[in-house]
Amino acid sequence: MLGRSAPAGSTERQQSAIEMLTTYSWVFLIIGLVVVVVILYGTSSPSQYIASQCSIQPLLPCKETILTAASGGSQIQFRALIVNNLAPYMYLPGNSLTITATNLGSYGTSNYTGTCSPVLAAKESQFICTANVPGSLQPSIGTSVTLTLYLKYQICQTFSTSNCPTAQYLSSGTAIQTLSKTSTQYYTLTLHSNVNTLISVQGQEYPSGTSILLPLGTYSAYALAPTGYGFTAWTSSSKISLTSTVNQNTSATLTGSGTLTANFISIVPATTTTPSGAPTSTTTVTATTTSIVYPYVGFSKNPILVGNTAVVTAYCNPADGAYCQLEQPQGTVLCGPSSGSCSFTTPTETTSKTITFFANDIWAVQTASANLIVVGNTIPILTISPNPITTAGDAILTATCNSLDVCAVDYPLGTHLCTGSGSCAYTISGLAVGNYLVYANDTNSLVATANVLTVNAI
Repeated sequence: MLGRSAPAGSTERQQSAIEMLTTYSWVFLIIGLVVVVVILYGTSSPSQYIASQCSIQPLLPCKETILTAASGGSQIQFRALIVNNLAPYMYLPGNSLTITATNLGSYGTSNYTGTCSPVLAAKESQFICTANVPGSLQPSIGTSVTLTLYLKYQICQTFSTSNCPTAQYLSSGTAIQTLSKTSTQYYTLTLHSNVNTLISVQGQEYPSGTSILLPLGTYSAYALAPTGYGFTAWTSSSKISLTSTVNQNTSATLTGSGTLTANFISIVPATTTTPSGAPTSTTTVTATTTSIVYPYVGFSKNPILVGNTAVVTAYCNPADGAYCQLEQPQGTVLCGPSSGSCSFTTPTETTSKTITFFANDIWAVQTASANLIVVGNTIPILTISPNPITTAGDAILTATCNSLDVCAVDYPLGTHLCTGSGSCAYTISGLAVGNYLVYANDTNSLVATANVLTVNAI
């Protein structure tokens, strides 16, 4: 049987294909070798994509953990950011953290101790524990490392280590970390007050003297005034900037570690002698008493001028979980639901108005409202001259308001000592020793600001 002859040109094409493979086979070989090298020895190890894991116990959740290598390879550092959901206060003594690692720093299995800060952590606050691993045995960046964690602590009922029982507890857990070069930086915000009170940061209350750890950012702050005291101002260190130093509700922006201090002044008890020239009815000064009742609405500044914005925050009981939201109008959600609080920045306001915001705790089925006042020209200002005075002296109280509004000097708030268009002045005398909260009241916009008049003995 005769075979069919090959089509014309077929032999030539086959020969060309063979010649191309022979000529360029080395190219394909090199490409294949490059692929193998990248897979086996490439800089992107698959372990880089293993997420960090940490588990101690459900009431001590790890918010963030990191294992970092110092430059030069002389030391490795492990850090864990932990939340205290366990006790009213946790006391973390020296060397409260121990980590156990194998072939890290040195060959074999070794224990390394570390410390935690702050040493006294309130419930629902964070503390950070750090342990250094010295030695030259350092895995390559991106390697996954398994650690065993041991955390020892004491449980306290008050913000004082002297009241802590001596019994120590030990919780253990594990952490799977990827060795890296960078980590989130946390800074210490230390809260102070000149009186014994609580300061709320992001809806969480802390006693004066507490240090909390926060990354860079802006946080809401609220100062609770104890009975017999009135809030006067916030002061802060250079790394803490405030949207308002005179409002109890403010926002603090951290650019580093620092202190935030709430300042109060004792005020005259409820009933005092009527000042000379004041209305004939008994004049009273009411001591300011503030306690947090959830939910509530807070403002970074209030009132605000036209052309400005404000941060509005809904605060709910953190124990209720992620069910807190801010609404305006009621039923229209601006932020949330979140745990404890959520914030919303108002658009730039162009006209004078009053805006009602609502804090809604969905879990507790409770709402609360508060008004943001937008003022056209001037927030009322009260000046006192001279200040302080003696019991035999007098002072001129001058209120300045929007030039189109009726302005009053109030003592106490709601009792007009004088009124006038845009401003008024009143001379006060006959006061006993003490501190007095006197107000400039814009009766049209219903905005008032206070100043403290101090009266000393002769």
